[in-house]
Amino acid sequence: MILVLSIILLLLCLLVGGSRGFKAFIVFFVDILFCLLNIFLIGSGFPIIITTFILCIILAYIILYFVNEYNKKTVASFISTVVILIILMFIVYIFISLSHVQGFGVEYIEDIGWCSYSIDLNLVYATISSVIIGLIGSIVDTSTAISTAVYEVYDKNPHLTMKELLKSGHTIGKDVIATVTNTLLFAFLGGFLTLMIWLSYFDYTILQVINNKVFVLQFLSIMFNALGSLLIIPITNLITCFLLTKNNNLFVKKLEDRIESRKY
Repeated sequence: MILVLSIILLLLCLLVGGSRGFKAFIVFFVDILFCLLNIFLIGSGFPIIITTFILCIILAYIILYFVNEYNKKTVASFISTVVILIILMFIVYIFISLSHVQGFGVEYIEDIGWCSYSIDLNLVYATISSVIIGLIGSIVDTSTAISTAVYEVYDKNPHLTMKELLKSGHTIGKDVIATVTNTLLFAFLGGFLTLMIWLSYFDYTILQVINNKVFVLQFLSIMFNALGSLLIIPITNLITCFLLTKNNNLFVKKLEDRIESRKY
């Protein structure tokens, strides 16, 4: 079934996206390999937080530049992604540490009963790593949507000032917010459904549910994904508008020269 679904995915990528669709298909499996690599490196004793952050940056770079190529849109998205990842690393660390959701809940006792508990691994950092990896896709997706939309507005109206372009980007961002938050909500509700049925079957009270380690971790993951997707909208809008309108800036000029050199 995995092979059949992979073939269907490949055909749809080629049909809808052409060469870029094929690149997206390749990146899909590269993402899986990087996640496995992250697990291997953590198991080998590498610093969990640093390893995860570096691999997420590499993943964002591959997703943006390999599929969408090197241009102002991808540069803006990449810078925004790095900024948001740095901000979220601190936020996630604080909330995961205070909420004590690391490790396994009592529901997994039978599954892990035969495992050895003598592992040299900081489960707080491991939980932070899983949350960060879970949100990298949503923030890159949201950032790309905003930068592409703002770029198209400017491409059709190159006379717009930075202030006018920021206003247009803000309007686009407000339209994206509703779809992004709802998409994240329903994506996680699918995972919640089995858990809620299980908790209901064993007659968990409301207080027990909202204090359940598994439930809280899933809920925090939704909040972090939504927070990252919301924060990256104005940041991407600002950076994209700056790169498009500030043509006299030294950084922008160097960027334009590099983009032109890559075309040949």
